[in-house]
This record gives sequence, C-alpha cells and structure tokens, in this order.
Amino acid sequence: VDTYGLCSNIVLCKDMVLTSRISDYSPALKIKKETELPEISSNSICLIPNVRVTDPDGCSVREVYRIAIRNALEKGFCVYLMFHSSQDRELCLELKGMYNEDDRVIFIDRDHSCIEFSKLVKKFRFVIASRFHALVHALKNGVPCIALGWATKYMDLMKLFGQEQYAFDLRERVEISDVENAVAEMSQMWQSESEIIRRTLPDLQLENVFDYIKRI
Repeated sequence: VDTYGLCSNIVLCKDMVLTSRISDYSPALKIKKETELPEISSNSICLIPNVRVTDPDGCSVREVYRIAIRNALEKGFCVYLMFHSSQDRELCLELKGMYNEDDRVIFIDRDHSCIEFSKLVKKFRFVIASRFHALVHALKNGVPCIALGWATKYMDLMKLFGQEQYAFDLRERVEISDVENAVAEMSQMWQSESEIIRRTLPDLQLENVFDYIKRI
C-alpha cells in the first residue's frame, strides 16, 4: 500500500491520515515496526526541504532554508535534516555543507517509511518542511510546523489547524525577515501551538473514511 500515493490532495489526505484515529498502521499494512530509529537530541527541530520548489523572482529558496537553520541554531536548537523523498537527498547534503563545521546540524541519511517517519517526528519540538506529507504526519502527531510550501494545499492544510501564520507560499517572493520572525515565534510558542493542534484534531476525526470501511 502506497500511503503517500493515497493522499494525493488535501481532501484525500484529510480523510486518510488526519481524520483517522489509528495511530499505528503496521498491523494493517503488514509492515514490521522499525525499532532502530536514529537517536534525536533533546531540544531539536527538523528541516525537510523539497528540491521541486523553484526560486521566485528575487528570492532564493535555498537562502530561505539556510536562514531558517541559522535562526533555529541561534535559538538553541539542534537541527536535523531529513528527506521525505529520495529526490531531496542531495539538497539535504547541500544544506549540511553550509554548516559543515557545526555538529548541531545533523543529516539523517536514510529513507523512512510513513510509519517510521510518524514515530520519529514526535521527537522534535517543531518541523520546518516543504514536503506536504511530512507536514501531514507531523500535524497528526501534534507537532507544530512552519510550512514552506509551493501549492495551495499547503496553506489549506495549515488553516485546518489555525496555523496559517506559519505558512509561506514559496511561489511568491518571501521576505527573509518574515521567516526569521516565524522561527523566533515558534521557538517560544511550540508548546502552546502543539496544544492548539491537538485540540483541533478530534474535530477532524469525528467521522473518517475508516468508519465507512468498517460498515461495508
């Protein structure tokens, strides 16, 4: 079962992942649980880039990522770089190269299934991501996000949880200062934003596609 493929847009994603009350899909998908996930330092965040995001006029997406990492480090966080698609591995390596001498920037160089990622993402204070399904799984686990998106569905997803102030559309010029402010705010507010997300999730789960499957 290709869980990512099933969630090809905001409607299906909301039905198949966010609205599901299932926390462990391993038995249904017959996937062996991963027990040797990487150790994550306390007080860490995760950045998940997307190589498909192109530079709008006058704005470098790589610079946005670099500034986000720098600001997180200045706030005292360790920053883990992860790829949610193998296409993004080289971009993660490039970003790590910008901070090659800083051991607080850690590149996790391995693929993760959706189940593994869902378990791993719980260990982070918050996530900065440009991969849609990474955002979905983070929010499903109550982990706040800064979304650096490139399609309307990113903004729609964040609005579901009242988190639109942390959503940026990289199809347009993004002011670096706005990203800096978002990282600074999230650094202070991640616990309260997590509570907002957790309070919102039950409303999305009142009815879901899995309830209908049971009735068939």
